[in-house]
Amino acid sequence: MTVQDKFNQKETLLIVSDFPEKTKRGEKNYGIAWYTKETLEPIVKKYGRRAIVLAEKGEDNSPRLLSNDKILLLRVFDPKHRTLFPIILKWLLTFSKIKRVYIHSEFCTNGGIKNFVLLPFFLLLIRLSGRRITYFAHNVITDFSNFAVHLNLPQAKSIIFLFNQSLKIYYFLLGILTEKIVVMDEVMKKRMEKFVSKNKIEFIPIWVKQKRYSKSKDAVRREMKIGKNDFVLLYFGFVTWYKGADFLIKNFRKLKINGKNLKLIVAGGPAYSLRDKKHYQSFYRKQILEARKDKRITLTGFVPEAQIGKYFTAADLVVFPYRGYLGSSGVLSHVLSFKKPFIVSRKMAEIFNNQDLTESLAVTGVEKGEMIFEATRRGLGASIQELRQKSKIAKLADCSRRFAKKRSCRELLPLYYERVFSGSEKLVQKAEEVRYAITSAQN
Repeated sequence: MTVQDKFNQKETLLIVSDFPEKTKRGEKNYGIAWYTKETLEPIVKKYGRRAIVLAEKGEDNSPRLLSNDKILLLRVFDPKHRTLFPIILKWLLTFSKIKRVYIHSEFCTNGGIKNFVLLPFFLLLIRLSGRRITYFAHNVITDFSNFAVHLNLPQAKSIIFLFNQSLKIYYFLLGILTEKIVVMDEVMKKRMEKFVSKNKIEFIPIWVKQKRYSKSKDAVRREMKIGKNDFVLLYFGFVTWYKGADFLIKNFRKLKINGKNLKLIVAGGPAYSLRDKKHYQSFYRKQILEARKDKRITLTGFVPEAQIGKYFTAADLVVFPYRGYLGSSGVLSHVLSFKKPFIVSRKMAEIFNNQDLTESLAVTGVEKGEMIFEATRRGLGASIQELRQKSKIAKLADCSRRFAKKRSCRELLPLYYERVFSGSEKLVQKAEEVRYAITSAQN
């Protein structure tokens, strides 16, 4: 039996996404690639299921077996090429015994708006091939106005209106073409419920794995030439407009806090989905130049996975200066993994609609307002000034610790498997039993 035959079985999980890759230029481990790896590896390890991942092409496109030969990684598509959808459909037909497909929403975003338009037709063809679709909606937005600059879209109200109307059609079609939609945030669930039946939507937050860096905070700070008593802010993730990286860099330069020497670490590099866009390249270059004007600012560039803990260990406070709430945050998962206190902009305050976070606030006695700042220099400064006290930072850290416990892998993995993978298999089996009964009755 060939490897392909071994994996071409009814119970195999077939996923269209991306997957981390180490290349000559560094490590590729962005959004959905990271999420797919972090969620899939524990599933195959704990439950013994095999999985196939159809991923974006990279430097080495040879088939690879991972996780004790339980995961077959096939780098087969180019999101910028016109053959994107035909190639994936070809591979779906190759694995003919697998009747359920798991598709991650951002697998083809590098290809731009045309992929967004063609995606419903792609999903329709999958359905016509007799397969059922579970769709992972990593981002759910209902208004483009907060993201027009980020995506380099026209900002005229009439154009934004048309884009917003197209979103309604898009979500409506998702509801028709998919059997289940998975979201990772309660806010995203509520947004999706405006267009899709509640029965189709599963909310499973990104789980948290407790982590500890190999070096102490003092050792890391000595290595980074940061004073023991400096107050260190951390921005983590891709340097983008919607995440407010430019706002933070620009305003930090004029920020002064009594009794504290401030430092800012911008731990991130170019956004993977935008790095080839001219408007974004110009934006990113500007942030590099701005950061160089202040010796207190460190802009790291892309952070390899092995180095993530270094920057969280060095930090006192993580800042989310986002201009909007686009979707579930992998960055938040890292924050909770290292039990770090964090604050968010007013535009991101919807995060407090997550029940597990509000419960953590209640237990620790933290007021929601203590973790929200106005996106102005004065607002940011006032929030940091208030939190410079060790007792208040410690209280926010305790809130993160309790929040992390509610989202632990141990708590969520069985729930995730049952609702997303195991439960789906039961639906497939039930549907096949019904079809068999109908066919037998007809004969």
